[in-house]
Amino acid sequence: QFLYKTVADFAELAKMTGPFLKVTTAGHKVIALVESLDMQEADVVRFLRDLRENGANATQVACDWVRSNVDRWQQWIVKDCSPGEELVGGRCQQCEPGFFSLTGWQCSPCGDGWYQPNKGAAECLPCEAGSSSYPGAVECTLCRQGTFKTDRALQGSQCSLCPPGSAVGSAGATECPWCE
Repeated sequence: QFLYKTVADFAELAKMTGPFLKVTTAGHKVIALVESLDMQEADVVRFLRDLRENGANATQVACDWVRSNVDRWQQWIVKDCSPGEELVGGRCQQCEPGFFSLTGWQCSPCGDGWYQPNKGAAECLPCEAGSSSYPGAVECTLCRQGTFKTDRALQGSQCSLCPPGSAVGSAGATECPWCE
């Protein structure tokens, strides 16, 4: 009977929260909350003992625990992070250099041709003409001798090989002049 009641309570909880999670963007907050829960075995044993031996109902046992553990459960509450941060274990952390977060949910690496030297960035910076980068870069590198890039960074832009019949004598070229 106890197992049946637990399953029934869980089914009711799923019925109440399922539609909410499907129509909102709160899913990541629920995941973060569950990941940050820190329920000790002693607490669970006390809950079960109070339910069985003292005749308390589940709501009363839970409310008593909440009232006596405010400092602990308040740490579990998921907050919104600012741009340039990501949610890790229920806490906001700044994005590392080479990464960015526009939404404040998850840091992503800067793409090809983009870089970010600073921690906590909301966006990446484009590489200048004559230079490029790889995903997650903290700086741009000059195009190697024999390669070039004419424009500021576009998503996925890398240095290109100079075509046959052209020549570049130095790194960082923005064009490949034709040989005469």
